[in-house]
Amino acid sequence: MFLIAAENSCAVAEDLSTKLLYMGIRTVFYQDAYRQTVGVRNLGREDVALAISYTGVSRSTVEALRQAKAAGARTICLTCWNKFLKTPICC
Repeated sequence: MFLIAAENSCAVAEDLSTKLLYMGIRTVFYQDAYRQTVGVRNLGREDVALAISYTGVSRSTVEALRQAKAAGARTICLTCWNKFLKTPICC
């Protein structure tokens, strides 16, 4: 699973990464937005990209998730603002 997050959401991504590793699920998480963008380009149909964004509108997170989808990965968006469900990250 490839985790995508920016700013304060990075703490959530790091914690989730640790918990998933305990469960035996391989994860990749880079705090650097550029490395996230480069990393998602290597994903394919068998991969999952999970974006974590409090608001759902963080530019780097939205772009990385779009690129993951374009690469063929299954994408998941985790956000806590239901009024943002129509934002680009969730579409």
